[in-house]
Amino acid sequence: MAALCEEPSKRRVFINDAIQRCRWHYHLVFVPGTDQKFTEPESWDYVSGLIRRKEAIRVVKLDTPYGDIGFQMKIALEKNRPELYIKLALNKKRTFIIGRSFHYNDE
Repeated sequence: MAALCEEPSKRRVFINDAIQRCRWHYHLVFVPGTDQKFTEPESWDYVSGLIRRKEAIRVVKLDTPYGDIGFQMKIALEKNRPELYIKLALNKKRTFIIGRSFHYNDE
C-alpha cells in the first residue's frame, strides 16, 4: 500500500458530499512539529511513512460501497492536537489506493 501512496498516478481521493465522514482534509491538518498545514503530496507521503513504519492499521468494512474493505489508522500527534484519523481503501484490482479520510478525529 505504501508504494501506491507514493505514486501520484496510483492514488485517488474518494469524494462524496453526502457522506460527511469521508473527508480528505489534509489542508486543515498541521504537519507534526510545525505550524504548517499539509499539502496533498505531503499527506500521501505521511501516510506512506506510517505504513512503512508499520503503524497499527485496522481492517474495517465500509458502508459505501457496502461490504468493501477499508484500512483505518488513528495516529497520536502532539499533545496539543487531536489524533489524526486516516481511512484508505484499494480498488478491486488493487492497482490504486483511495484516500477516504485524512482529518483530525472528531469522534
